[in-house]
Amino acid sequence: MKRINAVLNFDYDPETDTISNITVVSEGSISEIKKTRKSTKKVKDDSNLPMVTREENKLVLNSKLIELLGLVHEDRVGLAYKKIGKINYPVLGKAETFGNKASGNKLTKTNTVAFRGNNNIVLAEYGTTFDVELCDEGYVKLIPLDKPMKEDLTVQEAVKTISMEIITEDDTDYELEDEAFKFEL
Repeated sequence: MKRINAVLNFDYDPETDTISNITVVSEGSISEIKKTRKSTKKVKDDSNLPMVTREENKLVLNSKLIELLGLVHEDRVGLAYKKIGKINYPVLGKAETFGNKASGNKLTKTNTVAFRGNNNIVLAEYGTTFDVELCDEGYVKLIPLDKPMKEDLTVQEAVKTISMEIITEDDTDYELEDEAFKFEL
């Protein structure tokens, strides 16, 4: 396909919606138009272990993970967070594993899953590259390779770590009882 840049003069009749008397005023350049196409090649898998990589707007699943979860092109993949022990882990699996076949995003031919916005921001707190561990429920636990996992504190543990200072306008001593404060999630 070629693109020709030129200046044309013509008469246009808006009542009949017709163009007539077309003349070329000046000729310009002729350029080749190349069609560009996005690559649909799968990302090269160098790892023998199932892994997930978080990128700017997507998750990249390697072929070992796709095989482990029994995924095929167009399957919906979901991500949730599950507390295992004292640690909140991201878990990944088929959407129906999490109770809703319509949730999640479709697996593409290139072994990626769309993963944008707030979901991506939250997962970024856990890391970028994840090793996986298969769970009995049909999903995998994502274990970050680039950031250490942090234990989540229970409410009781969090309350023990809170220190408060009460400032008053007079010199009166006050005594506070534990029941005066209630902490909820």
